[in-house]
Amino acid sequence: MDEPRVVMRDAEIDVLSVAAMPDPAGADRGTGWGSTLDLEPEAVALEGWRLADDGGREIALSGGSLRLQGPTLAPVRLGDSGDVLTLFDADGARIDRMVYKAEDVGPGRAIPFARPTRRAGRSS
Repeated sequence: MDEPRVVMRDAEIDVLSVAAMPDPAGADRGTGWGSTLDLEPEAVALEGWRLADDGGREIALSGGSLRLQGPTLAPVRLGDSGDVLTLFDADGARIDRMVYKAEDVGPGRAIPFARPTRRAGRSS
């Protein structure tokens, strides 16, 4: 679990989980968030895609790039003691896997999982 992000299909699709905040400052129950980003030239429809936590809880996604927070993230839980978040496409293929540890979590601290990179063969 040392790698914060394991890209599964980055050579095929530029949709990734960018960051999460499991422990917002103040009262944080239900206010944590996670975000995805679509870097494809044409919007990728996320209907049928899922985000799952390490406990097997998952949420169905829809639309394009999004930030899931509070009730829209439930039942997925962002654990303050670390977690694994996995992004699946509509076919069930694992697209992205993000890992964070307890030492990454702090009040009001977002945990970045990735810095976008351009795929081979794409111009800047």
